[in-house]
Amino acid sequence: MDRIDAGFCLSYKDICSKYVCVMTSESALKNRHLWIDHLRSFVFALLVLDHCAHAYARDFGRFHFFKDFERGLLGDILYLHNNSIIMPLLFFIFGLFIFPSIRRHGVTGYLKKRLPKLIVPYIIGIPLIVPLLVFPRYQYLTNPLMSYTEFWQGVYFQEKLQGGGPFWVLYCLLLFTLVAITLSKVLPSLVPSLGKLFNKAVQRPVPGICIFLCLSILILGGSDLKWGAPWWIGFGHLETNGDTFWVIVDKVVNLFHLQGSRFLLHALYFTTGIAVSASGCLDKPEFWHHLSRRWPLWTTAMIVTGLFYCIYTLTFFYEGAYSDAVHRAIRFEGFKWHEAWPLVIEHGPGVLIRTSFHGIFCFFQAMTYISLFYRFVSRPNAVLCHLAACSYGIFLLHEVPVIWGQYFLAGSSLPILIKIFLLFAIGGGLTWAFVGGIRKVTLVRKIIG
Repeated sequence: MDRIDAGFCLSYKDICSKYVCVMTSESALKNRHLWIDHLRSFVFALLVLDHCAHAYARDFGRFHFFKDFERGLLGDILYLHNNSIIMPLLFFIFGLFIFPSIRRHGVTGYLKKRLPKLIVPYIIGIPLIVPLLVFPRYQYLTNPLMSYTEFWQGVYFQEKLQGGGPFWVLYCLLLFTLVAITLSKVLPSLVPSLGKLFNKAVQRPVPGICIFLCLSILILGGSDLKWGAPWWIGFGHLETNGDTFWVIVDKVVNLFHLQGSRFLLHALYFTTGIAVSASGCLDKPEFWHHLSRRWPLWTTAMIVTGLFYCIYTLTFFYEGAYSDAVHRAIRFEGFKWHEAWPLVIEHGPGVLIRTSFHGIFCFFQAMTYISLFYRFVSRPNAVLCHLAACSYGIFLLHEVPVIWGQYFLAGSSLPILIKIFLLFAIGGGLTWAFVGGIRKVTLVRKIIG
C-alpha cells in the first residue's frame, strides 16, 4: 500500500489485511501512520456534514449551491467550525507526504501517479458533476419549468460554467504541488531548511506557536482586506471581441479560481506539512505522543477560541465583521493605493478581529484533532479503513445527493436538525455505498483509490 502518495489513495484490502493479521513489529511499523488515514477520513466526513448543514445556515446559507428558506443559527455555528478547519487540515496532510513519496518514486514517477488522480476527475467533473450542483438552485429560484437537459445545454456552458464544488481543491492541490516541486529544484536547500526551522519550533514550542499564530493572523487579515471574504480570484477575463475561439479560452481560463481570503492560509498549512515531514518528526512516535498528551489543553483552547470566534462573527456579521469596503475600493477603476489607508482605519478593525479569532481557532482545531486521533484512533478499524479507501470518491461525489436532497426537502416542515441528519445519513451513506461499488472496477480504482 502507498499511503504516503499525497494522502488520498488507500487500499482497503491492504489495510484490512493488517487489521486481521498478527501484530508483528513489521506490521506495527507499517501501521504507525494509520491514525492519519483515519483523521483524513474524519475530515472528509466533516466536509459532508458541512455541506449538509450549509443550506440551513442563517447567514452563510446564501453562499451555498442551494439555500433553504428555513435557516437558523445552528447551520452558521456548524459552518464556522467546519469551514475553519477542513481545508487547512487536509492541505497539511497533503503536504506531509509529497516529498517522502517523491524520494521513493522520483518526481516523474510521483507525477505519473498523482496527475491522473487530479486531472481526470477535474476534466470529467466540470461538465458532468458541477451542473448537477448548480441546476437545483437555478430551477428552484429562476426557471421552475426548465429541464435539466435544457439547462445543461443552454445555460450552464453559456453562463454558469465553473470549477466549483470539490474541483477547486484539485486545482489548488496541483498548483501547490507543482510550486513546491519547482521551488525544491530551484532551491535545493529549501525543504531541508523548512525541516530545520520546524525542529527549532519543536525545541522552543511557545515562540514557535506564537510565530505560527502571527503568520496565520497576518495572512488571513491581509487576504480578507485585499480580496474580500466570499470572493474568488483567478486570471481575470480576456478581451474576446466576440471571437468564438477566445470566448472558449476565456471560459476555460476562468475555471481556475481560488478563494482569495483563504488560499494563502491553505498554503501555510501545506508548507507546514512539508516542514514536519522534512524535520523527520513524521516518523518519530515520541513527537506525536508528546503532542497528543496535551489533548485536554488543545481541546480547551479550541472551545474557548471557538466561542469567541462564533459569538463575535455572528453578532457583528452585518456590523463590520464582514465589511467589504477595502476590497471594493481596490477593485474600483482608478483606485490609488494611498487611498486605502483611511478605509483600513475605518473598516479594518471589525474584519481583523474576526480574522484573528479565525486564525487562532483554526490552529487549536488542528492541534486538537491531530492529538485526539493519534491518542485514541490509531488502531486498525474495519469501518474506518473502508471509509478511508472510499474517502476520495466520497469527496468528489457527495455534493450531488446532498444538494438534490436539500432541493427535495426545501418545502418540508421538518426541523432543520432532522433535515441535516437525514441528508448526512442518506446522502453520505448513498455516496459511500456507490463509491464502494465503483471501486471494484480497476480503472476507477486507479483514479479514486
